[in-house]
Amino acid sequence: MVARAARRVGATVEEVDIEGDDQLFTRFDLRIPVLLGPGDRVVAEGVIDDGRAVVEALRRLKRSRG
Repeated sequence: MVARAARRVGATVEEVDIEGDDQLFTRFDLRIPVLLGPGDRVVAEGVIDDGRAVVEALRRLKRSRG
């Protein structure tokens, strides 16, 4: 869903498996999935099941970047 939303707004996303990174696992553990923007700013977290919300979050992020 996130990849489809990213394509819709022309954003790029990268999936990261936090279980292979102790620091990320400690930081996000129960908050996953987490969608991070520039500067590791949390854009969305927890249950991300509303594609429209993801599209809007990515649009806001893209606008904030200029």
